[in-house]
Amino acid sequence: TIGYQEIPPLPPAYVPPETALQALRTRLQQRSVALVYGPPGAGKSVIATALAREAEAAGRPVFWFRFQRLLTDRKAVERSLLGFLKQETQHPTSNIQHLLSKSRALLIFDDLQYVADEELQKFLHLVAALAAERDPARGSLIFTSREKADYLPNAKLSELPVAGLAEAEAAALLQAQGQLDLEPAQQRAVLQLLGGHPLYLEFFRL
Repeated sequence: TIGYQEIPPLPPAYVPPETALQALRTRLQQRSVALVYGPPGAGKSVIATALAREAEAAGRPVFWFRFQRLLTDRKAVERSLLGFLKQETQHPTSNIQHLLSKSRALLIFDDLQYVADEELQKFLHLVAALAAERDPARGSLIFTSREKADYLPNAKLSELPVAGLAEAEAAALLQAQGQLDLEPAQQRAVLQLLGGHPLYLEFFRL
């Protein structure tokens, strides 16, 4: 196995976060690298997953890598990305700059907040800097994180802060969960209280 990961499934009660999705699409039309950041459970990974599924359905190659708390090995991440790019571009070189220039893939690194290793941070900085040189119409790179990552070349990427769903999307999620029978006034109060946060809405259902 090359080591990169399957695109995760969307949640069972999935409501497209269209407001954030469209904002991210717009940013990726302007720049080829974007950082989606916000508090836990706000929907960052779901947004990235939705775009990954869109790209996959359109026949575009997708690289997905989710960081874990104990993963600090630059070599493992580098080997995974190079393996994917070689397979996608059908080119034997290990020169990541050349491979990225030939790639038309959507690259996604999820849960960046777990990256503490300095060598891995340097590698991700390099990948972001090289990916930023690509034409946005050709290929894109998305990072998700709970907070901004100071080690990324922030001047070369777009940022999308995410706090939760828009009100109409949050209302649709409550309906999709199918276990709440609220009067309109009660629903408005719930949405105002929970601020459209998907995880809080799930807890409220439970």
